[in-house]
Amino acid sequence: MGLFIVVQPYFYLPDCWSEVYTTYSYWYRLVFYFIAMSFKRFFYYGPFSITTGAIIASGLGYNGKDKEGHEKWDRIVQVYIWEIETGKSPVELLRFWNTQVHLWLKYYIGGRLVKKGERASSA
Repeated sequence: MGLFIVVQPYFYLPDCWSEVYTTYSYWYRLVFYFIAMSFKRFFYYGPFSITTGAIIASGLGYNGKDKEGHEKWDRIVQVYIWEIETGKSPVELLRFWNTQVHLWLKYYIGGRLVKKGERASSA
C-alpha cells in the first residue's frame, strides 16, 4: 500500500484519457498504461487483504491442520495476489480474484444451470 501511495500520483490512470496522453509515443503510452493499471490493481489488493486479515483474526478463517500438523488459516480468502499476478488464463484470474464470490456463483448459480451428469452446451 505504501508503494501505491508513493508511485500512483506519477502513473495516474485518468491521465490516459487526456489530450496530452495522445501526443506521447506508442511505447511510452503502452508502458504508462501497464504501470497505471498495475497500481490500480494494488489499490484493490489492500482492502481485500485487510478483510482477509479480519476474517482470520475473528477465527472464521481457520481450516484445520494440514498433513504435517500445521494449522491452516485459508478457509476464507478474498484474493490470491501471487496467483493473479502470475495467472496464465482469464479463467485463473477469475478464480483467484474475489474468491468467495466466485465459489458462491460456481456452486449456487452455475451448478443449478446444468443438470448432474450433463455438460453445458455451447449453443
